[in-house]
Amino acid sequence: VECDNCDDSSDGNNQYRYMSTYPVLTMKYGAPPGMQWKDGAYEYDIRSYSSSGDQQITLRQDSNKYREGQWFVGVHSSFSASAPVSYTLSIDRNSCPNGCSGRGLSCNVTAGNGTEPETRQCVCQKGYFKDDCSADARKLDYGEALTDVIEDGYYEYFQLPTISAKQASRNIDIKLRASYSGYDCPAHWSSCHPSLLVKKGGGTTYPQMESYTFKQELLAENATREILICSS
Repeated sequence: VECDNCDDSSDGNNQYRYMSTYPVLTMKYGAPPGMQWKDGAYEYDIRSYSSSGDQQITLRQDSNKYREGQWFVGVHSSFSASAPVSYTLSIDRNSCPNGCSGRGLSCNVTAGNGTEPETRQCVCQKGYFKDDCSADARKLDYGEALTDVIEDGYYEYFQLPTISAKQASRNIDIKLRASYSGYDCPAHWSSCHPSLLVKKGGGTTYPQMESYTFKQELLAENATREILICSS
């Protein structure tokens, strides 16, 4: 909710007015929300807590308050209001890019601070990536080479085969080999060479140039480089 007159210090007749008015935004499942404490609980499930200006609340699917069904939203004037509140109410659904393509675990919202805008980032299910979870991380198989084309400045992701407990007990090492062709970067332009990245873990995060466990830069066209992942 955007408060349209929270910054006003005049009553419209050029008279100074102390402005302690601000809206409070609430949500409740199954019934309109209130602001009172009743029968051992407040009359809302979620509320905003900023003491001035615009307000925002977010209902996330991974929240313990989330329930499917009908929700109600309330806009309340603060108890210390010195003037009526003029506001604009809006709602966003699937506010992360493309609704995370239906493959998101959550949508992380970072509030803006006046100079930086609010950001919204998908946390994708395992096996999906890109900012809207629209791309698949393809599976690699032992002994089978894969040839593909990648766009400039882009990431392609792949899943390594799962190592069973029995295999791990045999001290199996994994060797990844990669080469490229099509554009030979000048030797002093290290930033334009493609890189092979590996990141440890089985979660939903993927290796990037700023975050990886192993890295091998492909410094010359048609030259094979490798990463050895030891069982230890």
